[in-house]
Amino acid sequence: MSKLLLKDQLLIVLPALAVKVGVNGALFLQQLHYWLEKSVNVQDGYTWVYNTNQQWLQQFPFWSLSTIQRIISKLEKEGMIIKGKYNRSKFNNTV
Repeated sequence: MSKLLLKDQLLIVLPALAVKVGVNGALFLQQLHYWLEKSVNVQDGYTWVYNTNQQWLQQFPFWSLSTIQRIISKLEKEGMIIKGKYNRSKFNNTV
């Protein structure tokens, strides 16, 4: 068990953020913040991260796809994230 504590990529979240949006929301927001800091994609005046739900699932393998979708939906409804679709191809569902 002790070998699992530091050998993998860390997810760090502030307790105050977890109190405000819940642990799942805080973990997601922190990871989104990480990617936004690296992103050069700008659309409609906002910096964007283009990840599919499957790509988020790879980053959070301990959640189900439906959990990720619920987290994103909740954060969007609370006005904490903006979700958009900027693909011309209808089959491409990257958001």
